[in-house]
Amino acid sequence: LIVKTDVKPEFILGDCNGDYNVDTTDLAVLKLNLAGIGELSDTGKLGADLNGDGKVDTTDLATLKLKLAGIE
Repeated sequence: LIVKTDVKPEFILGDCNGDYNVDTTDLAVLKLNLAGIGELSDTGKLGADLNGDGKVDTTDLATLKLKLAGIE
């Protein structure tokens, strides 16, 4: 028996805007948030904390840049 569901995960690491994709839009959203322009949703905060230290900061921004470049 195979059961398919459309249940999405609570968040995806790197997904800062909650669209279940990790792309340059997330990078822009994170940059704006760190500049004090715009707020991350609760789900966005979870996705933006790429290093898992409980904070969203420039280290997470650098990690996201590397992830998008395919380096990490």
